[in-house]
Amino acid sequence: MGRFLSLATALLGCLAALAGYDAVSTLFERPAHAAIDAERISAAQRELALSRFGETGTFEAPAARYVGREETAPLTAADYLALLKTLGAPRHGGPREAVSTTEAGPGRLALSRFFPAKGSGEAQFWIEATVPGIPNLALLPKGSVEIEIERVQQADGADVYARESRFETDFFETLALEEDPAADVYSGVRAVRVAGSVHGDDIAYVTGRLALRLPIEAEAIAFGKNDVGVERVSASEASVELIAVGGGEAAFRTTGRPEAYVAIYAYDREGRRLAPAGESVRANGLSADRKALFHGEVDRVEVIFTRGYMRKTYPFVLKGAGAPRPFPFGPQRKASTEPVIV
Repeated sequence: MGRFLSLATALLGCLAALAGYDAVSTLFERPAHAAIDAERISAAQRELALSRFGETGTFEAPAARYVGREETAPLTAADYLALLKTLGAPRHGGPREAVSTTEAGPGRLALSRFFPAKGSGEAQFWIEATVPGIPNLALLPKGSVEIEIERVQQADGADVYARESRFETDFFETLALEEDPAADVYSGVRAVRVAGSVHGDDIAYVTGRLALRLPIEAEAIAFGKNDVGVERVSASEASVELIAVGGGEAAFRTTGRPEAYVAIYAYDREGRRLAPAGESVRANGLSADRKALFHGEVDRVEVIFTRGYMRKTYPFVLKGAGAPRPFPFGPQRKASTEPVIV
């Protein structure tokens, strides 16, 4: 392997030199002069930066996997608000054995499985969410649906929510969504941590908020394989330059407002969207060099930008197995459902 890497390094040095690069330059440095054959630049950059070689020294794409195609809708905050007013919660959602279900705006929540603590750890239970197919809902790789927990209350009033747990951070509040195209709904699971001494029958009520985070005026900027070196400007105070594309990877540079960048999608020759396999970023002020991996041979990409986000929350109360009968909850202080534009 060491001998192969040495040979590969020498080859890359030659390619980089032919393309006008310093032998120790990185993928994201610009060529010494502009009038250079684009095909040789692409080859040198790809070999230099994408660093996925097989035993023969050629670039390899991973086995193809596909995901559903996401259409980008340039909706404003007012558009979302008008749409959300017309959407009811899905009629069905969560497992049949759910302890209880409730509606929170356009979402249906189900209090479901309980997992006892192991050793000195924490116990946990699931809240399963189902939401309708809102435009742009699945654009964000990190997700657009969050479940925030306020209290997990026992019948005696004790709050057993493990809010200091390392698994109760913003990252774990966001749901990984799965699409059901036939029903036009998305679903996801939020695991909630509670004190290790708690049993499933101890939980009386769970209160919290369902939050939607939706991109405003989302925009898709398209590049083909022949667009290496091309820079395009979005309407979101940002631009993007395609640096290299080949095999199962794409390298690109975004410049401008960092939060404007949403995601990159890749497609094969037949127009099928490739499943993402990971993304890395190296930021330097308002510029960020990014490399994205995909399951399959990349033929073209779309880089998604947004002007900002609208965040709208809906309070909820779920009844647990330990709730007294009849259900004693009176009027509750409602969290604001006014949208927040960020």
